[in-house]
Amino acid sequence: MSLPPLVPPLKCQGIKTKLVGQIGKLARTQSFERWIEPFCGSCVVPCNVQPEKALLCDTNIHIIRLYQDIQQGK
Repeated sequence: MSLPPLVPPLKCQGIKTKLVGQIGKLARTQSFERWIEPFCGSCVVPCNVQPEKALLCDTNIHIIRLYQDIQQGK
């Protein structure tokens, strides 16, 4: 039985919630040291894949600040 994907705290156009299961399966077949998301948006993929090390980027300052605040416990 597979669990439903973790849902991020915000919605973005192009969100990959419906694809995160397939992306996670593919990621588990690969060997990598760091997960890199150049346009993380809602962060649904890294929240569900949960890599040990990740570099999450975006150009939307509001998204960046939201996740910085979450990271700092604000």
